[in-house]
Amino acid sequence: MRDGFYTAAGTDVPVKAAASKSGHGSGPTRRDLHSSLVMQGPDVPNTGNVGLVRMTQIGPTIASWFEVSLSPKADSPIAQLVKAAAPR
Repeated sequence: MRDGFYTAAGTDVPVKAAASKSGHGSGPTRRDLHSSLVMQGPDVPNTGNVGLVRMTQIGPTIASWFEVSLSPKADSPIAQLVKAAAPR
């Protein structure tokens, strides 16, 4: 989508200015739409900057700490956080 526009309900959304500057449908490659991911807890290793994280990686990362299996269609966990996690 062009800056200032995003998809939502209705057929006229792509042709009118949006009140919000981001939302579902905005490209994840747009640096101005990136945000911070801060995690803390007993299973969160102190690894520093893990780089760019997709939202779809957060759930699989937490699931890996609890040794929970997800669908094969799920995204991969954040590699630095899985490798650095201490065994239970």
